[in-house]
Amino acid sequence: MPKVKVRLYTILREAAGTREVEVEASTVSEALTRLLERFGSHLKGKLLDEETGRLRPFYNILVNGRRISYPREAQLALKQGDILDIFPPVGGG
Repeated sequence: MPKVKVRLYTILREAAGTREVEVEASTVSEALTRLLERFGSHLKGKLLDEETGRLRPFYNILVNGRRISYPREAQLALKQGDILDIFPPVGGG
């Protein structure tokens, strides 16, 4: 199974206690599952909608710098060394 790097930002980084983690996963969906297994409730409440259990729709996920549409591309195949970036929403005013 490929090892991929997952980079977390702002509130996700704070919840996990790290900016970067390596997981073994063959799809984007599996990488997210491994991330939640590793960090449990610390990350679950931030990433998943409490009612549906699905990834909150406002997160941006990039694979090797390319934004993907989740959940439509949840089964996108990953290869050894791929990088997933997970960005929470950014607001300003």
